[in-house]
Amino acid sequence: MSTPSSLPHLESSEPTSTPGVSAPDWQRFCRTLERQEKFGLEWGLERMQRALELEESPSRDYPVVAVAGTNGKGHTSACLSSILQTHDLEVGLFTSPHILDVRERFRVNGRLPSRQIVYREGRRVLSQYAHGGRGPVQLTYFELTALIAARVFRQCDVDLGIFEVGLGGRLDAVNALDLDMSVITPIDRDHTGVLGETLEAIAAEKAGIFRDDCPAVIGRQPHVEALETLRIHASDGALEPDHHAPHRGEQLQIEGEYAIEPPSSWTSFQRDNAVTALRAASRYLGETFEMERARHGLHATRWPGRMDRRAVEPDVLGGEQSASVLFDAAHNPGAARALVEALDRQDIAIDAILVGGMDDKDLDGLVGPLAELAPMWGSVLPRDRSADSARLRDVLSVGKCVEVGPVDEMFRQAGRAASRRGRSGRLLVTGSLFLIGACFEQLGIPSDALVTYRRNPAEP
Repeated sequence: MSTPSSLPHLESSEPTSTPGVSAPDWQRFCRTLERQEKFGLEWGLERMQRALELEESPSRDYPVVAVAGTNGKGHTSACLSSILQTHDLEVGLFTSPHILDVRERFRVNGRLPSRQIVYREGRRVLSQYAHGGRGPVQLTYFELTALIAARVFRQCDVDLGIFEVGLGGRLDAVNALDLDMSVITPIDRDHTGVLGETLEAIAAEKAGIFRDDCPAVIGRQPHVEALETLRIHASDGALEPDHHAPHRGEQLQIEGEYAIEPPSSWTSFQRDNAVTALRAASRYLGETFEMERARHGLHATRWPGRMDRRAVEPDVLGGEQSASVLFDAAHNPGAARALVEALDRQDIAIDAILVGGMDDKDLDGLVGPLAELAPMWGSVLPRDRSADSARLRDVLSVGKCVEVGPVDEMFRQAGRAASRRGRSGRLLVTGSLFLIGACFEQLGIPSDALVTYRRNPAEP
């Protein structure tokens, strides 16, 4: 079996153009795909089921694990992918949204696939199923990317595909795939206008990915109402971790054993995600599961934009001092509470906060837990659904709101303020992956650096 570093469909660095795909062609493809977002969200499985039927169900060529939940599903998926890679499996990882490059949604062995293969498979999908396409069914943006992922993974000959559910579960495009395992991460209130106002209703939607004929793994739940609902919908074989002690001290528990020490910088909720991934991997691999390989997989896991620490030089900020920036894509109240808990547990001081988000999110609930940490700046994102300056000023009024404006200027202002405060010089950037993406662009971070697996865990 090929090692991840030798696979021909992966790139080790970002070239100016990929053989067979010119830079203009790639940019046109990306713009065409992005334009599909304007057609919005349409719930239901019929369109995706029809497209999969017409495409001869590309995901049937490999087992599929679906990961749903409100918080932690991306990190859990990345951990599971890394653990399985260390067991010599080639793994496709579909996640959303992306930070810089749409190829982040279709990682293979933790790395971005080549532009060539995404372009080839993506153009085929768009020509048939985009609005105005030649096929008998028109897919939403998320459905298109899920179908592209299924085709890319087939072309890359993966041993397994891990698909992060986009919204809910029961009617999400991922649920149209033939699933071999279902995983549920922590459930909290989010997208209540679509999923329901109660935790029971939201959990029931997430539980829609359960199958009677395949195993399920339920991660630690912060709300008993959600857990009880999942138990009602799950089959008898569903695996639950010990919800009272998913980890003891610095070690993680799996099947009653405390044997793995995760990275010291990991937060308590990242440890919970790791326990869920460990149990899913153990169930999937059976007797071939090896604890030492799993330990290496966890230490090799990276999840860009989440508890992601990066240094910023003075010239970027337009000041005289550097700053340390903590990027975390907390975008709902539950994630914000977990973030504050993690900062407190690790004794991380925050000197300034940059916040941005979508107008349809509970921004008041998001900002509330952060209000006492540090002065806040607001960023209006270059997105149609972004909260405008008036909304941000109102939301940030619960704390000390310094200024609201465009991302680039607010990032510099907040970064300079953090560097001058004389404690840690640490800026927290949170509220949306779109905000983090804009800041990454400002920092000149290349998309191919956004890997989820490092063969050498010592690499940044």
